[in-house]
Amino acid sequence: MKRNKILVFLLSLLVVLGLVFGVAGCKKKTEEASTKNEVESSAKTDVEEKNTKKIKVIVTTSLIENIVKEIGGDNFDVTVMIPPGGCPGHFDIKPEDIKAVASGSLFLKHGWETWAENLIKSANNPNLKVETIAIKGNWMVPTFQIEAVDKIAAVLSGVDKENSDSYHEKAASYKKKVGKVAADAKKRCEDNKLSEISVICAQMQEGFVKWLGFNVVATYGRPDELTPEIIKDLVDKCNDNNVKLVIDNLQSGANVGLQVAQDVGANHIILSNFPGAIEGANDYEGNLNHNLGEVLSNVQ
Repeated sequence: MKRNKILVFLLSLLVVLGLVFGVAGCKKKTEEASTKNEVESSAKTDVEEKNTKKIKVIVTTSLIENIVKEIGGDNFDVTVMIPPGGCPGHFDIKPEDIKAVASGSLFLKHGWETWAENLIKSANNPNLKVETIAIKGNWMVPTFQIEAVDKIAAVLSGVDKENSDSYHEKAASYKKKVGKVAADAKKRCEDNKLSEISVICAQMQEGFVKWLGFNVVATYGRPDELTPEIIKDLVDKCNDNNVKLVIDNLQSGANVGLQVAQDVGANHIILSNFPGAIEGANDYEGNLNHNLGEVLSNVQ
C-alpha cells in the first residue's frame, strides 16, 4: 500500500514537472517569436523610413528622368509627366498629375512646356522647388546631353548637399559613358558615309540628323502645318537633291513624311527624341543606338 502511494506521488511529480517545463518552453518560444517579429518589424520600418526619405522629383519628360536616375540613383523618387511616346506640346493635365506635384519637393522642366505653369499653380505646393534645365539643342545630340547632365547635377547637389560629391562623381562617370557612345556612333556614321546622303526630316529631328552627318536639304513641321504647297515644295527638293531618306519624329507625327517618301521613292524611317517610347530603348544610350540602327539599316 505504502509502495503504491510512493508510485502515485512520483507519477504526479513527473506530470507536474512536465507541465512546468512545457510552459517554460512555450514561453521561451513565444519570447523568441516575439523577438523575431520585433526585429522584422524594425527592419521593415527602417526600409519604409528610407523610402520616405527619398526626395520626390517631378520631371516633365523621360529625357530629364534618365539623367536624374543616372546621377541621383536611389535617392530620388522620380515621376514623369509626359508619356515618352506622346507629343510634349499637347499634354493634358490630369488630377493625378496635380496630386503628384502637390506632394513633390522638386519640379524639373525644359522650359518649353507651356502647360507646366498651370500645373504648378493648380498643385498649390509652397514647398515645391521649380528648376528649368534650359538647353538650346536636341538632347539626343551628345554635346547637349552632357550640358544637361552638368545642369541637373548642379540642381540635385543643391537640394541634397549631403550627397553632392556623389552626384558630381556619377555625373562625371555618365558623361564619359555618353562620350564613348557618341564616338562609337560617329565612327559608324563615317564608315557608312552618311555625309554623302541627302535627306529631309521633321524639324524636331533636325539637330540629331545633322549630328549624324546627313546633308539635310529641307525640314517640315507637324501634320497640321503641312499645306499642299509645302508638300509640293518638299517633293521638288527631294527630286532636285536625289533624297534617299525621309526621317519622321515619333512624338510629332510618325507618318508625316510618309507620303512624300512614297512620291519620290525614298526610304521612310521614324526616330524618337525621348527614351522609353520604343521597346528596348529605355535610356539615352538605348535610344541613340535604336535611332542609329534605324538609319543605317535604311541607307545601305
